[in-house]
Amino acid sequence: MFGLRSTYIFVIPLIFYVLSLTLNLLTTLHDRGYAWAGLVKAGQIIPFLCSSYVAYLFIVILTPMGGRGGSSANQDLYIALLAALGTILSFGFLIPLINTFRRPSFVLLSLLAITALSMYLASSTQLGFPYRPKTSGQRVAYLQVRNMFYEYDGTRSKDESGYLFNFQDRREEKPFVGTKVNLTGLVDIKSQCETHMMCGMPLFDYRYVGNRLQSKWLPRSEPIVPPGLTTLKVLNKSIVNSTTVRFEFELTGPSHMSLFIQPYEDVKMSNWSFSLTYLNNPPPKPLSYHVYIGFGIDSSPLKFWLEFSKWNGDFKVPLFQMGVSGHYIGDEGDEQSQKFKSSFPSYSIVATWPSVYMRYIF
Repeated sequence: MFGLRSTYIFVIPLIFYVLSLTLNLLTTLHDRGYAWAGLVKAGQIIPFLCSSYVAYLFIVILTPMGGRGGSSANQDLYIALLAALGTILSFGFLIPLINTFRRPSFVLLSLLAITALSMYLASSTQLGFPYRPKTSGQRVAYLQVRNMFYEYDGTRSKDESGYLFNFQDRREEKPFVGTKVNLTGLVDIKSQCETHMMCGMPLFDYRYVGNRLQSKWLPRSEPIVPPGLTTLKVLNKSIVNSTTVRFEFELTGPSHMSLFIQPYEDVKMSNWSFSLTYLNNPPPKPLSYHVYIGFGIDSSPLKFWLEFSKWNGDFKVPLFQMGVSGHYIGDEGDEQSQKFKSSFPSYSIVATWPSVYMRYIF
């Protein structure tokens, strides 16, 4: 059905455009001045409406899609180019009408003046503010994060709490200037991404991963207490052969979890209990392996194993890093997190939940 409607959208303007050209040809052949002008212009009404509608349709569809493009891309530029292209294509049907005026240049100048005034109002006054509470809200995605880093000997070397922002708009935090939202201390995490596996953060999905270099961190003094437990247990460590070792784990936690796995330079992950296709086609550096885990009713512990190979067979040293994240989607968080969420303006569409991240070295 969608394909048939799409065909009509493009075929109908083409038919009427051919009809318009035919009428123009008849006007030339009969050499009767404006005798056929009214019929020609009437034949161009529907092609003009269809052409304008197709351009409007693309803008309506692509605008909300562009809102998820991340803060690194200027989606407004693409939409502006699409609007300009639609205007040029549709304006061709108005040229014969403009030429019938006594002073067509005055009409063109008037249209340019209206365009300039519209651009000024959109860029320099509150009329151009891009967000509205009901029609065009601003997506605000952030995680209420508790980060804990454990070293090879089991000691905890880091324990921090804060909010990890994944701005999906290129304006980032700028629209919140002058509002009740307190973003004092907000910093980017680009430097952390250069020193820590997956930035040392519980990156939720591919959007968080793709936009990680533009993500920002707002530290919080009071620790975030997750609403549940996310635990990783080492069930067994066994030597498969002289150059391969196997680790067996058991993971329990919320319905959405992730595993980040990154072997050290002289170690290769040769096998595991997950998809071998992904194992043989690893993500580009510096990204680590990312295993996304989700379940519904069955919340039983997940058991999995990993095998690592090392040419010298020395398995008494650190072999790999593993990050475990648990996402408690649907939970509002603690009282301080709820208070922070309520400070956002009415035009903000806030998507947030508590998350815990634990980095281990095995």
